[in-house]
Amino acid sequence: IDNKLLVFVSAQTGLSYSDSQFMIDKCKKSDVELFLILGLIKKESDFNPNTTGSSGEIGLGQLMEKTAKHYSKLLGYQYSKEETYDPKRNIDLAVEHISYLKKLYDNDEHKILTAYNRGTKGLENYIRDQKSPFDDSSMSSYSVEVLKFRDDFKKEFENYVSK
Repeated sequence: IDNKLLVFVSAQTGLSYSDSQFMIDKCKKSDVELFLILGLIKKESDFNPNTTGSSGEIGLGQLMEKTAKHYSKLLGYQYSKEETYDPKRNIDLAVEHISYLKKLYDNDEHKILTAYNRGTKGLENYIRDQKSPFDDSSMSSYSVEVLKFRDDFKKEFENYVSK
């Protein structure tokens, strides 16, 4: 199944086998669901590692520079904006951030994703100001969309494996 997972991730993302294997390993090591990261990156950059967001977000995971600097330091990288576009580096930083948010919000997927999208302060304000159109005050159209992508990837993988 490992080889099938690698082929699947590479085919879905257009990333090299090396970058795809790195993503699989990093998720495993960080106890972060691979399909969640696939959904997140699909939403953030549609798997284009060279994407720059309208507020300067960088690469696959569309990391803000401040976030990228923080996790670069934490993981022992010399921060450079150019390096943050590198798929492996970007995946490393993004998964590390999700792993931190997972612990912070006790695995609450909507809080994790809304905070990834808006920042932790942004999530607090979002909940406080009752901005959510959903029953759960931490649900956002962003978190719902990422989770839908995640579920789609899961289903596609299950179909692929059962062939």
